[in-house]
Amino acid sequence: MNSDERKERIRYLRLQEERKRKLPGLLALASRLSANDIDESCVISIEQGQALQAQLDRSLYQAAFIVSFPLTQLSKLQSILTQSNLLNQENYLTAYDYQDIAMLKIDTSWITEHLLALLDFDGNTIYTYDLAFGNMMWIDHNEGNWYEDGTSTRTWIYELRVYGKAWIDSAYTAYKDLAASNV
Repeated sequence: MNSDERKERIRYLRLQEERKRKLPGLLALASRLSANDIDESCVISIEQGQALQAQLDRSLYQAAFIVSFPLTQLSKLQSILTQSNLLNQENYLTAYDYQDIAMLKIDTSWITEHLLALLDFDGNTIYTYDLAFGNMMWIDHNEGNWYEDGTSTRTWIYELRVYGKAWIDSAYTAYKDLAASNV
């Protein structure tokens, strides 16, 4: 075993150990929020996750639909997610602190309703990919300045980023419908 192979083996063993330590919490949360029994059979292997990430078409990032809302307007984000139907199917789901160690292949229809709990658990970003890895979205929350009616307010902001033609079209249509209904 040469030094590069040794480094890769050590990295892999560290990922396995981190997965063993963190996965039970993620499975328990997903089971509780989805009201389904989500167990290790729903988790793809580290090797499968790495292979899927490697096959992710980098051209996917050439176009994006991005929209942000302050915490007080979380219902608008949830409306876009509901109307676009991006989550009403089986998808891959992971979170920022779990993306190298755990990707769940599950029905993601429950995420919209429990978005805050899922984001609070990870403290950062959640990622969802369709099963073909041709579309993806992520939802992030961070503290920042929100500008409205000529004033700036420091608040929590939720950002939705959607990639892939089919999901962009669906999310954008839902956003236009939401904007039209608020006129």
